[in-house]
Amino acid sequence: MPSLDALFDSLTERRVTGVDIPGYLDREHGHPVFCPWSWSACLRMDSGFLRLDSTGSGGQLALAVVDKVEVPEPLLEGDEEFATTDYGHLFLAEATPRRIVRVRYATNAESVPGLTVRCAEFTFEPHAVLFADPMWTFGIRLSGEGAYDRWVAETRENPELPYQEREWG
Repeated sequence: MPSLDALFDSLTERRVTGVDIPGYLDREHGHPVFCPWSWSACLRMDSGFLRLDSTGSGGQLALAVVDKVEVPEPLLEGDEEFATTDYGHLFLAEATPRRIVRVRYATNAESVPGLTVRCAEFTFEPHAVLFADPMWTFGIRLSGEGAYDRWVAETRENPELPYQEREWG
C-alpha cells in the first residue's frame, strides 16, 4: 500500500521552484487570455513535479510525483491551446528554490490511504506556506499562511464532517 510519508520523504532532497497551474489560451478576445484549469496544480521541483488533483467530486486532493505537467483530460477533447502559468510568486515570495520541510494534512472517510487527503498545507524553508483545498467551487483553492488553521477551526464547528489531522516533517 502506498504511503504518504514515503511520498513526502522522496521530496526531501528536491527544491520547489514554482507552482504551475495548467490551463489553455483563449484567443477570441483580440489577445491571448490564459484560462486556468483550477482542478490541478503542480509544485515544480528541480526534478519533476508534485501534482495535486481535485478528485472524488472535489472533496479529495490526490498527490503524485510526476515527470511533467500533463494536459488535463477535459482539455484534450477541445481545440484549446494548452499552457501553464506560474503562481509561485504568490506563495514562495521569491524565486529561490525551497525545500518542503513540513506537510500538515487532513484525512476523512473518503480519503484513500497513501493517495488522497482532504486538504494539505506545505511549509517551505525558510518560511513560506501553500495551502491546497480541493473543495472550492472553482477547483483547488490555493492560499497562504493561516489558511489551514482557519480550515481546521471552521471544520471543527461541524461535527458532521469528521476528519483526522496528520503531519509529516
